[in-house]
Amino acid sequence: MLEREPFSGSPRLQSFLTYIVEEKLAGREDQIVGKAIAEEVYGRKIGSDWKDEPIVRVDAGRLRRSLKTYYSGQGKDDPLQIEIPTGAYKPQFVLSSQSTESAQQSNPGGLMWAGIAAIATVAVMAVVLTNRQLEETGPVVGEAPAKVSSTQSSGRAARMELERRAMFDKSPTSLQAYDFAHKARELIFPPTNPARLKTAMELFQQSIKLDPDYFGGHAGAAQILAFHAFLGPPDKVPQLLQQARDAAKRAQSLNATNAWVHSAMAWVEFVGRDFNRSLELVQRSIKLDPADHHNRNFNGMILIFNGDFAEAREFVAAKVQNGGLPPGSIEPNILAVSSFYLKDYAQTVKTIQQVMDTGGSSSSLTASYLSAAYLELGESERARTVANGLYKAWPDFKPEPFFRRIFRHRQHADKVIDGLRRASGRSVSVQTAPNTQ
Repeated sequence: MLEREPFSGSPRLQSFLTYIVEEKLAGREDQIVGKAIAEEVYGRKIGSDWKDEPIVRVDAGRLRRSLKTYYSGQGKDDPLQIEIPTGAYKPQFVLSSQSTESAQQSNPGGLMWAGIAAIATVAVMAVVLTNRQLEETGPVVGEAPAKVSSTQSSGRAARMELERRAMFDKSPTSLQAYDFAHKARELIFPPTNPARLKTAMELFQQSIKLDPDYFGGHAGAAQILAFHAFLGPPDKVPQLLQQARDAAKRAQSLNATNAWVHSAMAWVEFVGRDFNRSLELVQRSIKLDPADHHNRNFNGMILIFNGDFAEAREFVAAKVQNGGLPPGSIEPNILAVSSFYLKDYAQTVKTIQQVMDTGGSSSSLTASYLSAAYLELGESERARTVANGLYKAWPDFKPEPFFRRIFRHRQHADKVIDGLRRASGRSVSVQTAPNTQ
C-alpha cells in the first residue's frame, strides 16, 4: 500500500500511517495522540505545555484524503480498509462494502468467509509487523515463493521455502492454506488472551477449508481446542477434548512424522490427563525438530505442568540466555517457573523482570510466581506489592482452582498457592478445584 499512489511520493504520510497502524496492532491505541505522533514521526522535542500542533492535524487530514483516494482507485479491491475518524488519530480496520457485496453474490457463505479473510488480514498484518526478524516471515499469502538461494537461506528458513514451493506446486490454494496455518501459530501465545485464540482458530479453520489434506490446519486446531478444554468450563471439557483428539488424529493421518503433529498430540494427551503418553510424545517431537519455537513453547509447558522442572529448565535455558527469541515466546516464563521449583528464586525474579521489561508474555501466572519468589528471598514488601497488583489487574483470578487444574501433582500447585497466600495476606478460593492427584 505504501508503495502505491498516493503514498509512494510522500515519505511523511508513509511514516504517519505506518506509526499509527503499528501502534494500533501492538495494543497501544491509547497512546496514539498528537504529541506522540509529533515526537515519534517528526522527531520533535515536545515540552509539558505542548498543545496539538497544526502540522499533526494537517497531515491527518491529508492522510484521510489519501486513504479515500487510494480505496477509490488502486485499493478498491482490498477486502480490508483503514479509516481514521475525523477528530482522532486512531485507525480503524473495516471490511469494505464492495467485498461484502461480492461475497454475498458469489455464495451464501461468502460473507462469513469475507469476514474471516478480514480477520486474517489483520492477524497477518500484526504478525508481520511484530515479527520482522523471524525466519518464517515469507512472501505474501498465496504468492509463489522465491527460489531458494544458498547464500540467503539456511536451516529452518531454507526448509520452509522448500515447503512453500512444494505447496505452491500442489496448488496456489494449498500455499494459502500453509500460510494461514503458519501465521495462526504466531497468535496462540499467550493463550490466556481469548481474542488471540479466537482469531488463531478461525485462521486454522480457513486453512482446513482451503486444503483439507494439509496437516497444519488440523494440528493447530487440535491445540486450540485442547486449550479451550484446559481453561474452559468443566462441563465443556469432554466435547472439546474429543474434538481436539479428532483433529490431532486427522493431522497424524496426513503427516505421521511431523514434529508439530506430535507436539499437538502431546498437548491433547496432557489435557486428557494421560501424562506418560504426553511426555513420550514430547520427547518424540523434540527429536524430530528441536528448533521449532512453536513446538518448544508447547513442549516446555508440558514438561513444567508434568513436574519435570530440571528437564524443562535445561530445555529452554540456553535459548533464553542467548536471546533473540521471537515475540510471543513463553520460553522465558518456562525458565522462571522451573527455576522456582528448583529453588533458584533469584533466577525466577530476574527472568520475569526481563520478560516485563521487554514486553514479553505476562499473566496472572507469572505475577503469582514473581510474588512467591520475592517471598522466598525474604523481600516480603515486594511480594505483597506484586500480589496486590495481581489481584487488582485480574480481580476474577482464583489461584487455587487454577493451579490445581493445570499441574499434574497437587504439591506443585500448593507451593505457589501458599506463597501467594502468605504474600497477599488473603485466603484463596477453593471453589470448583478439580481432583488432580
